[in-house]
Order: sequence, then C-alpha cells, then structure tokens
Amino acid sequence: MLNTLFPDLRRESRDEISYPWNPAEPDAEDCLAALEQSFCLDDWSAEETTQRSQAFFGQLEQCWQKTELSLKFAIVPTVLLEAIAERAKVAIECSASVADRLVGCVRDLFPDWNEADLHVLARPFAYAMRDASDVGALAAGGDWSSLSELDRARLSLAAANYLLTQLPQEK
Repeated sequence: MLNTLFPDLRRESRDEISYPWNPAEPDAEDCLAALEQSFCLDDWSAEETTQRSQAFFGQLEQCWQKTELSLKFAIVPTVLLEAIAERAKVAIECSASVADRLVGCVRDLFPDWNEADLHVLARPFAYAMRDASDVGALAAGGDWSSLSELDRARLSLAAANYLLTQLPQEK
C-alpha cells in the first residue's frame, strides 16, 4: 500500500516508516505548522466563524442522522428510507394526528394498500401501544424481499415513527 502512496520511496525507507503521517514525529511539526498557517481564520469575523461552524456541524448532523437511520433500518432499501425521510420532514410541520402523519409518510410506498389498513398498522406506534423494539427483529434479520407486505408496511411505519420522533429533537 505504501508503494502506491509513495512510489518514490526506496524499499529500505518504506520499511522504516510505521505510519507516514505520524503527528508525534518531530519532523511532522514543521509540516503541520505550514498547514496551519495556510488555513488562517484571522480573515474571518467572529460572526462569520460562528455561522460557518454552525453550517458545518449542521451538515455533520444530517450525515450522522442518515447513517443512524440506515443502520437502524438496514433491511429497508435506501431509496425507500430516503422517501420516508423526505415525507417525514413535511409531515412534522403539519398539525395532523400522529397516525395521519405516519400514514402520510408511507402511503405512496404502498399504493395497493387501503389507507384505513395503514392506519390500523400505524395505531400501535401513534398511541404508544408497542415499543419500536418489536420491529427490531424484522429490521435485524433477513432481507427486504423476503418480508411479507405486512411486515414491509410495519417496518416502514416504524422507520417513519423513528424519524418523526427524532426530527423535532434536531430543532
């Protein structure tokens, strides 16, 4: 691997290097100081630094949430999770009941289903009758194509419920 990163290094010197970017090495201090000087925040006002850092950490938070959602509901195809997440962002702003918001998040993903049937499946999540860990067994094992339509709907509603409970905490 070092050969690809550092083709000019002789074999003997490559063997001496344990890690090419070791910040604890005395020679690394000069390199790090040069990098720090080229990245100077003196030109930025305190307000600009605050705004940019908040924007940066906001983007990190979004990345983390997507990763967390993908890990929690790994069995659900990413395209479906993204669709549920987009609908959840809209649903969080409306004043409809929790069950209506949950159904709104997944309705388009299950066009063959009657909306009343989706409401029946959403009830346990909306009225805290079932812990989200009940669907954990579904999310943990198997793959999406092996699930029944009913289990797919339940898992999608669980993802919507998770998102609807997490989104208000972000704000």
